[in-house]
Amino acid sequence: MRHHLRLFTTSSISRLSKPRGLHHHQHHPSPTHPHKRVTTSPHHQPRHAHHSEVSQMFRDAMSRVAQQAMILTSSTSPHTAQNINHGMTLGSVASLAVYPRPLLQFNLHLPSYTSRYLHEFQVCCIHMMPATKNAARLARVFASGVKLHHRDGEVFHERTQPFRDLVEGQEYFMYDVRGVVEKEGDGGGEGDGDGEGLKVPVLSAAEVAFVCRCSRCFTVDDHEIWVVEVLDVLSMREEYREHKTGGLIYFDRAFRKIGEKLS
Repeated sequence: MRHHLRLFTTSSISRLSKPRGLHHHQHHPSPTHPHKRVTTSPHHQPRHAHHSEVSQMFRDAMSRVAQQAMILTSSTSPHTAQNINHGMTLGSVASLAVYPRPLLQFNLHLPSYTSRYLHEFQVCCIHMMPATKNAARLARVFASGVKLHHRDGEVFHERTQPFRDLVEGQEYFMYDVRGVVEKEGDGGGEGDGDGEGLKVPVLSAAEVAFVCRCSRCFTVDDHEIWVVEVLDVLSMREEYREHKTGGLIYFDRAFRKIGEKLS
């Protein structure tokens, strides 16, 4: 659904145009006494109406912000079937620290099967995708998330399968995390941290892939903020080792690439 820019609504412009210190009142007929007028004030409007308006203004404003689109894949046990592997497209990945250890941060929306696997297995891979049509296709595949349906009056979660149509050995491979986890030692995550038998899917189309171990998780409303420690950095393709693409960008509801240099 296309959202129209609505930074200032009629009501918000009206509020901004009122002189400071003056109160604007509206008079409405009383439902029980048609000839009696009830006085209401903008200050007494329901809070949920104001929050809804601000939320829409926030969405419209944030649609002006370009975001780096990256794909996260979560680790699984060695017995996990291919179509059960999980992952998601992120627009919130940021570098948190380099020293004393390299850290990335991101957030994800709940409910999420990827979140469940992050909590259980504590290892993931974050892919910086190049600015290509194939990368944009993969980003849309992994952006499907949890589907919510109404069936028999109840809401249930349908497990999405981003790996269902991907070919192992061509479009992705399974990276054994035991070596890097054992080398780095225990990082204080929620799981056992030994990486025994764990593997994480790595997308072959990535420009760079960061193999990470979960370090911290914070819950804020219906989102989780994750901090992960980078254990290994994989340069996936020879063509990108000397050429930097700038990565896949998401802006104004479409995937794009960076433009001209300004300074």
